[in-house]
Amino acid sequence: MKRLRDGSSSSKDEGLAACGSLEVLGRAGCRDRRRTALLSAFKRNHCALQSCPDAFKSDFQVVMAAILRHCGALQYASEELKGNPEIVMAAIKQNGYALQWAADSIRNNREVVLRALDPFGAPLRFVSLGLRADREVVVKSVKANGRALQYASDTLKADREIVLTAVQSADALEFAASALRDDLEIVSRAVEANGLALCHASPRLQARPEVVRLAVKQTGRALMFAAPELRSSRPFVLEAVRLHGEALNFAAPALKLDREVVATAVRAKGSAFCYAAALLRADKHLALLAVSQVGSALCAAAEDLRSDRQVATAAVKSHWYALSSCGEGLRACPELAMIAVAQDRHALNFVAETLRAGGLRGYVRRLLLERAAFTRTFLCAALPPASSRVKKYARSARLELESPKSYTISRKEGGSANFLLLLNYHGPLFARVFKSLIAEYAGVRVGESWDILRMASEELGLN
Repeated sequence: MKRLRDGSSSSKDEGLAACGSLEVLGRAGCRDRRRTALLSAFKRNHCALQSCPDAFKSDFQVVMAAILRHCGALQYASEELKGNPEIVMAAIKQNGYALQWAADSIRNNREVVLRALDPFGAPLRFVSLGLRADREVVVKSVKANGRALQYASDTLKADREIVLTAVQSADALEFAASALRDDLEIVSRAVEANGLALCHASPRLQARPEVVRLAVKQTGRALMFAAPELRSSRPFVLEAVRLHGEALNFAAPALKLDREVVATAVRAKGSAFCYAAALLRADKHLALLAVSQVGSALCAAAEDLRSDRQVATAAVKSHWYALSSCGEGLRACPELAMIAVAQDRHALNFVAETLRAGGLRGYVRRLLLERAAFTRTFLCAALPPASSRVKKYARSARLELESPKSYTISRKEGGSANFLLLLNYHGPLFARVFKSLIAEYAGVRVGESWDILRMASEELGLN
């Protein structure tokens, strides 16, 4: 709507400048030249019609040219041309909302109105009161946009067929007559399209499990409009939170203390942990279940869990921003900070001051140097003498561990087996010892944590 009022994106100064040139031409007394200049101005900005003399706002050719450029020019036409069916039809062919600027006689013209409603529906609010009671006009409008029902006459708002059509395409139940908001079929169709339409249903239907179930299936927030007895029903709430974890927010307080209900909700959506009772937000198992999905759920955990290394690590791995909710002691932990920074360098804003001052960069640099020393020393010198094939695998090992593409010690890439799998051909004992040595030295630095180390070094600008 704003776009139609304001016109095209061309500056208004351009239109005023065009009108300034018209005034000069007007003093020269050449009407044809003025019309030509104005038609040229419309090619750049249809708003030029707004500032031109009234004589041109009544000129059919000038106004039609402006409307063909943009339907919004109709608002600047003279009252006489706003009542011209040909002018108005040219505007509503572009956008039915142009009907709002037409004269009353046009807005009461059934043929023009039906044409305007064809692709849009919403312009029903701009038609005359008489046509808002016309069944064909209203049916056509609500088929295009169900919310147009709000502009229909009271008689047609009580028409079952019209309301049924409207509620299937939009949240229009609130505009139906009160008797129809107690109709099981109409309300069921409405909540299937938009679960929050349950708030406009009658109290009787808000207490019907089958209706509320349809609404909650569409969105968990619909449970807030269910009758109190349903929000207090354990079986019903269990079913609701299984579909949408956020429904826990609208369950009865007693059920927010029910561990099974809360666990079911958190499995469906980690952020549902925020709606659990304080007692259960101190449960480590539930906290881990939540933060593993949604790191930001850590902010709802009890204070001691926010300082728990296992819970905090799971949260930060899920999302770096969870570091902001960790306890002060954990924000000074370089390993946890590295996990967060590997995802986004802005995590540095939440680490302890000692790490922000360069401690984290030094920690990551040490890990990189240790790893480089390991691959050079262990893989080249520590391996016992063996066949040329084993030496070749050792060289491959060094390349694979140093490559950014290799994160795990048991992965296949490009169709060829990983070197550690190939080592099995030289005896399980040799392979097992080799793998255990790597795991013993590298710990979490091989696999997922090598990925973290590599990304953290990139975010910190280390090579």
